[in-house]
Amino acid sequence: MDIQVNETYSLLTDFVRRIPEVFEAEGTLFYEGRNRIKIFEVDGLLLNVKRYHRPLLFNQLIYGFLRNPKAVKAYCNALKLMESGFETPEPVACILEKRLGLLGFSYFVSLHHSAGNQIRDYWFSKGEGEDKILLQAFARYSAQLHQAGIYHLDYSPGNILYEKKADGYHFTLVDINRMKFQDVGIEEACQNFSRLFEYDEAVRIVAAEYASRRGFDVNLCTEKMLLHKRAFLVKDKKRDLRKARKAERKTK
Repeated sequence: MDIQVNETYSLLTDFVRRIPEVFEAEGTLFYEGRNRIKIFEVDGLLLNVKRYHRPLLFNQLIYGFLRNPKAVKAYCNALKLMESGFETPEPVACILEKRLGLLGFSYFVSLHHSAGNQIRDYWFSKGEGEDKILLQAFARYSAQLHQAGIYHLDYSPGNILYEKKADGYHFTLVDINRMKFQDVGIEEACQNFSRLFEYDEAVRIVAAEYASRRGFDVNLCTEKMLLHKRAFLVKDKKRDLRKARKAERKTK
């Protein structure tokens, strides 16, 4: 078993080592899906432990010897985000279960982020009233993120949390194992917003504020964001149709 523990939380090392043993029987289930998330209370801290599914045999080999597993990527990306001044649940540790060098389950441990809502709350927003203020704040945040060379490959409604505080809106990134650190031009930037909003009105508000912060042409930025958004919606509807047809065939 390989582990990395954040020096700030070195006193939790013994617990971290025990996680693979106690994960099934202990903790409070927070999310159940392809991956599983449980919450553990240890020494007064709430820890969020995400267990990534065991890869298929070929990928066990790849992740065991050639590539960093998702848990390691999430841990390292969290450290990079915080070093750059962006909010994400503070990383505590990552754990890799291996047998003969092949990767089994892997775990990412962070402080549990209980506050905040998901940006998916604004999926159907048209940017009226207070909504417009949040959308503009989100556009400025995204511009700062991209200017820092941070590109979240899963920039989706469930992975961006927000909270309104006295000094304005604050945003937190989660599910961060898939990220790139690179220059972000107008094409990549506009594509990054493709999955976030249903209505063109919201996209136009975000595009105008984002373009002004990045020094991009507002009309060009708006056109590109709308193009990528519509392409995503078409792709998403086709995927839903395939799922429905597959489910229908199973019932016959």
